[in-house]
Amino acid sequence: MRSLGYSNYVAQGGDIGSFISIRLGQKYPESCRAVLVNMLVANPPTLLQSPISWLKWVTFPNLFYSKMEMENLARTAWFFKGEVGYQVSPCADEDG
Repeated sequence: MRSLGYSNYVAQGGDIGSFISIRLGQKYPESCRAVLVNMLVANPPTLLQSPISWLKWVTFPNLFYSKMEMENLARTAWFFKGEVGYQVSPCADEDG
C-alpha cells in the first residue's frame, strides 16, 4: 500500500482475502487503520501461545468443554477436513 502512495488505509477481505487483510492489520498497525473480514478462523491453541488452553485441548477436552462446544468443535473439524472448496485451510491435513 505504501508503494501505491497510501500512508493510511483500511483492509477488507472475504474468504482467502480475510487472511491477507488480517495480516495487513497485524504487520502494519500504524498504517492499516481498520480490518473488516467475513471469515474468521480460530485455530486450536498451541503450547507456546496458551499453555493452559493447549493442555485442556490435548488431554481430556470433554472434561473442560461443554457438550455443545465439543459438538461445535467436531463440526468445525469436519468442515475444514473436506468442505472448504477452493479455500486454503490451515487445519486440513495432507490428505484433505
